[in-house]
Amino acid sequence: MKRIIKILFWVVGVIIAIFILLSIAVALFAKPIVISQIEQNLKLKTSLDSLSLGFPLSVNIRNLNIRSLAKVEEVSLKPSLLAFLAGKIVLNELRVIKPEITLVMDKSGKFNFSLPENKGKRPPVFLAGLDIRLGKVFFIDRKIDPAGYKITLSGINVKVSKVAFPITSLSANFNVSAMLGENAEKGSVTASGWIDFGPKNMEGRVELKDIEMTYFTPYFQGLQDSPLAGFTVSSAKLNASSDLKAVNNNLTAKCRIKVMNLSSEFTFKTKLDKPSIDPNMIKQQVVGAIASNIFEQLPQKIAENPEDFKKQMKDLGKSLKEMFLKKE
Repeated sequence: MKRIIKILFWVVGVIIAIFILLSIAVALFAKPIVISQIEQNLKLKTSLDSLSLGFPLSVNIRNLNIRSLAKVEEVSLKPSLLAFLAGKIVLNELRVIKPEITLVMDKSGKFNFSLPENKGKRPPVFLAGLDIRLGKVFFIDRKIDPAGYKITLSGINVKVSKVAFPITSLSANFNVSAMLGENAEKGSVTASGWIDFGPKNMEGRVELKDIEMTYFTPYFQGLQDSPLAGFTVSSAKLNASSDLKAVNNNLTAKCRIKVMNLSSEFTFKTKLDKPSIDPNMIKQQVVGAIASNIFEQLPQKIAENPEDFKKQMKDLGKSLKEMFLKKE
């Protein structure tokens, strides 16, 4: 019995010694390597406060800063030792705390970052769990507005967890939530369900609640610099939901949309691995509701300037026709 205890102490001691040596090696050498790799791939100046090894096996990065693109308070990776011994790279969990991503589109439509170049075949990385907490995304569009039209998505929380049994399963549960604006004043988005990447099956639900469509006014082509500009759209709340179900990669989405006093239900089918939807179908539903808000103001407009009413209606009809028939 004493021999067994002595062996256990030796094993624990060796494990602790290896962990300490690895921690020192990571602290001394890993930080500049990680910074160099990010800078080479994104072509952006990068810094981080610390890179450390956690027990039993996790890699922790504090205060990652990628110039003009991203700031992250903490990143934690938990690789699978068993998978590594089997020759595979598997992350049991990737946890990202308070990431802030800033995407800028210039006048020519280019973003403020470039995707990494493919340099040879890289070993695949399998992600078994993803945990994003309190994220933010800022989108600044200088193509639609030279001054930079800004859209904010805040309070982003993402939880994806692989089903534990059977071990070979490729099924995962997911839960996503986010707010439009700084404090959900422009609406909120949620999504939840499960997906199996093996047979490509899934069930889920996506909901948009109280989305303020006037937040996206510049993107409705034909509304700006047209006869509609003389009207004030006070509010256009969008509420929508979509029930998703996929069997053998065939995805069916049952959608419901309500914008103010306009309601619509429709179903579309696509592929789970390459989903697509005609944007004109969505745009016509949304723009129709905004137009109804504008028409409510017509009596006041007629009273203010009856001489121009007939001309405004003809121009309005022409603008809506161009809007609906415009090809993307």
